[in-house]
Amino acid sequence: MRVLTGSGSEVTGTHLAEALEARIDAGTATVGVVGLGYVGLPLALAYGRRGFAVRGLDVDAAKVEALAAGGSYLRDVPAEAVRVQIETGRLAVGSDPAVLGECDAVFICVPTPFTQQKEPDVRHISEAAAQVARWGRPGQLVVLRSTSYPGTTEEVVRPALEGAGRVVGQDVFLAFAPERIDPGNTRYGVEDVPVVGGCDPSSARLVPMVEVPGARLTSQPLSDELVARADCVLILTDHSCVDYAAVVRRARLVLDVRNATAAVTEGREKIVRL
Repeated sequence: MRVLTGSGSEVTGTHLAEALEARIDAGTATVGVVGLGYVGLPLALAYGRRGFAVRGLDVDAAKVEALAAGGSYLRDVPAEAVRVQIETGRLAVGSDPAVLGECDAVFICVPTPFTQQKEPDVRHISEAAAQVARWGRPGQLVVLRSTSYPGTTEEVVRPALEGAGRVVGQDVFLAFAPERIDPGNTRYGVEDVPVVGGCDPSSARLVPMVEVPGARLTSQPLSDELVARADCVLILTDHSCVDYAAVVRRARLVLDVRNATAAVTEGREKIVRL
């Protein structure tokens, strides 16, 4: 897709990325959240607290009605927190996907229930990606936050965007950030996400800016999804480009056969050295 300005000159992917980066840095970007469940709603409120305008989208009319009235259906989200952002206009909720055209960054936070074969059902991700592809616009950053199998970002979301004529890294930017919400956990919340991944250099540069403070970048979304979903991470090599501290923080259990985690101090109780 070629993007033209009003004067007819072509806008490159670099210019689109720089423009989005400037809006994020200035705090004027609009953030869209697709799916207002136990991941999406806390995320939407977190971006509202950071000063961004937030557009929340959900197909459940009852959820939209409750939020619009300043209520909450999640035990970890006080109604007062919702009410304040609704009344100040920081958060707007609805079911019309056309609102995605207003957004600079879109987070996909839809559920991924198990199929009968005990595999993640990605239908909701596919539907959400199709909505973003149809109603979104050039220059957006799209971030998958739903838990799914490794490769979902590249195999499900990317084809939907590029099937609409966009090119990842040029006129749309794509990344993955694993959700590890633990309902009822008062120690770690939605803003404790240490690992993110971009599908290309421009996306990789943008996603840490819009993600929660302190996020660490890895180059490929596949590795992030794998760490987020795996019951155990087996380390078979000691490579200087790997942030082993980030891997340990993200993983449930780490088996280290190369002593690669020797310098890691946080989360040592999860490390088994063989």
